[in-house]
Amino acid sequence: MDEDAVIRQLVGDILALVHTLPRDELESTIESIAAGPGLAVILENLKESGLTRWLNSRAGSLESLNCGLLARAIQAAFARIAKNGVPCPAGSPDDDEELAHLVPNVSPYIPNTCDFRHPPSINLASADLRRAHLAHRRLISAGLSGANLTRADLVGADLTRANLSDANLAGTNLIRANLTRADLVGAYLSDAYLADANMTGANLTGAHLNRADLTNANLHEADLTRVILTGANLARADLTGANLTGANLTRANLTGADLSGKDLSGMNLSGANLTRAILTGADLSGTNLARANLTRADLSGTNLARANLTRAYLTHANLTGRDLTGADLTHAILTGADLSGTNLTGKDLTRADLVRAILTGADLTDAILIVANLFDANLSGANLTGANLTSANLTSANLASANLADVKLIRVMWNERTRWPISHDGQIRHASDQLSDGRMQVRLGRLEDELAES
Repeated sequence: MDEDAVIRQLVGDILALVHTLPRDELESTIESIAAGPGLAVILENLKESGLTRWLNSRAGSLESLNCGLLARAIQAAFARIAKNGVPCPAGSPDDDEELAHLVPNVSPYIPNTCDFRHPPSINLASADLRRAHLAHRRLISAGLSGANLTRADLVGADLTRANLSDANLAGTNLIRANLTRADLVGAYLSDAYLADANMTGANLTGAHLNRADLTNANLHEADLTRVILTGANLARADLTGANLTGANLTRANLTGADLSGKDLSGMNLSGANLTRAILTGADLSGTNLARANLTRADLSGTNLARANLTRAYLTHANLTGRDLTGADLTHAILTGADLSGTNLTGKDLTRADLVRAILTGADLTDAILIVANLFDANLSGANLTGANLTSANLTSANLASANLADVKLIRVMWNERTRWPISHDGQIRHASDQLSDGRMQVRLGRLEDELAES
């Protein structure tokens, strides 16, 4: 690139960057530079305006140029800004003729767009902007691809349609920033602060957001394909219309998130907090939800086939009518969960916590409920044909109208509040012994004998 082209680029970049300054700081900078006697003073003014890192990244270009020509070009450009956009400083030109007379032979180097009211796009690709103070700056359509913005202050900044692909934004403060339709493909945003940020339509494909704070962020129609959100906080985030294909949400906080209708099949949500999450109609087939917290989550209409729910917390979760074929519920916590009408055929629920669970009309054919805790559970009308309830706790449980054909009730514990089907009530009472705590326990082999005789 020849010297003239480099000067034009530098003048354009400096103009664009200065346009991001707050109004009061912009006016002060323009006044100083428009009247400045040389490049050294101009650069010093720019440095005082918080542009030091940007200037350092351009040091090689500045050293090899005709500094006098560059200085005049920058000065003329700032004079034009003062003329077009903000109150003119004392001694600034009133029209283009006076401008040309004051700084001759520099007009080819001044971009046409020097209007404060219509700032140009900023090209800061690969710039070193670590810890830069850019809060509330206007960076619309800025070129920040590959830039290092580690721990920069971008609170409230306007980054609408900005190109931040592959940029390093680790620990960056983007609270309330506007990232509408920004390009964040492959960006590194681990530990970034994005609370209340507007990311509508942003492209975050393959981005890293480990432990990022996205509380209350607007991710409407954002592309989160293959994004890594391990440990990220997405509490109350708006994910309507967002694409989460292949995303990693391990240990992510999705409290209250609306994920209704989302395709989350095969994703990793192990250890995620989905308390009160809305998952109606979502596809969770083959999804890893081991140790996930789904307390009071709405899973109605959700596809959980082959899902891994090992040690998952499903307390008071709504699983009405779900087909859990192939799902792993080993050691799952189902306290108070609504499983009415759910298909649990052959399911291994050994030691499952089903205290006060609602299992009315559920299909538990051949289910394994050994040592399961069904205290105060409602099993009215459930199909328990061939189920194994050895040593299960049925204290205060309701089994009225349940189908107990071929069920194994060896050492099952119950009490006077337990409601048995009329067809089995007499035999179960006759085959049980009273324990010291007042509960009853079915004797080994006695119930089978009783039922065989009947």
